[in-house]
Amino acid sequence: MPNAAKGTPTPAKPTVTPLKPTAGSAKPTPDPVKPSANSAKPTPKQVKPTASPAKLGVTPIKSTAVPAKPGQTAAKPTPNRLEAKLSHLLGARKGTIVVMRVTDGRLLAVVNPALAAARAISPGSVMKVPTLVAGWQEGVLNPHRLIPCAGPTGDPACWEVHGNMDLKGAISRSCSCYVGMVGRELGAKRMTKWWRKLGFGQRTGVDLPNEVPGYLAEPGDRVAWADTAVGEGPGILATPLQLVSFYGAIANGGQRWRPNLHKPKALLGMLFPVSGGLDLAVLRQGLSEAAISGSAKGASPADLIVAGKTGTASMPGFKNRTSGWFAGYAPANRPQIAIVVELDDAKGFIHAVPLAKQVFETWQTEIRLPSPS
Repeated sequence: MPNAAKGTPTPAKPTVTPLKPTAGSAKPTPDPVKPSANSAKPTPKQVKPTASPAKLGVTPIKSTAVPAKPGQTAAKPTPNRLEAKLSHLLGARKGTIVVMRVTDGRLLAVVNPALAAARAISPGSVMKVPTLVAGWQEGVLNPHRLIPCAGPTGDPACWEVHGNMDLKGAISRSCSCYVGMVGRELGAKRMTKWWRKLGFGQRTGVDLPNEVPGYLAEPGDRVAWADTAVGEGPGILATPLQLVSFYGAIANGGQRWRPNLHKPKALLGMLFPVSGGLDLAVLRQGLSEAAISGSAKGASPADLIVAGKTGTASMPGFKNRTSGWFAGYAPANRPQIAIVVELDDAKGFIHAVPLAKQVFETWQTEIRLPSPS
């Protein structure tokens, strides 16, 4: 698939880690997961940025935020035409749409705020990218390591047989066998350590009421960690706001901003240590290819290239109901916004992707900034 990644390390000799298929595994719907109780965690501390997006190989976009005067808070535009149009697109369906500016965390639209902030549910495959970030940070994987995919007979089961997959392909094709193997090798302690660093299991601090922290299982809990690694099982519940903050950091070069309506901007943390070996270009290329020819194909409008990831997860408390996800950003080469779409009683590829395309189209007509030359 096209889209060369910038800064990709010199190819190393591929190694293949054997993966035994599990006989009789159930044919997967992407990202089934069982519910679990929420646990409270403190709001993360603010930290100072340690590097600019430009130093990380990402072209910065100038913010159009108007700073508040001393003693005042920045006002959200009223009426918010973008939010009103997105609410119309959602219609009677139950779900949420979040649009965030990646340069400072400003929320441009939040349709159904209670579902964006006050409800944590199973994230499904949109959680695979945080797992891969953790694996890279801990030295479990590199861009050229090959892991075999056995498809529906794998452990965890994958939606199709992919054969030997590398990192970029695992993202674009949403390979559960690849990510599950990474999760097993990481182990519960290291995986949950990095998920917390990436903002999961804790409140973002957004200025919306009743925000919940989501849920992360503790390392000693008896859960299937390979399933948890791909967003399945009772070990992970997340909010759309946590996910939009994470994917915004992928987009902007590593800065994870607090989503905000009126509060001053606040940096919650860096996506990874700047001195580390993580190359965001490879992750971004995988997400771009997912939207061009992979699991998120169809999310790009005719004149806009986007990047993103889909997910389908069992809804907590229901055996035969699923939620559909799309998380991503646009434009893919010089990102300005990150979005998350979540729909109840839906599937990611079938339902969330077409709605995400409409979200990007609406943003283009309403408030898209001209890209810097």
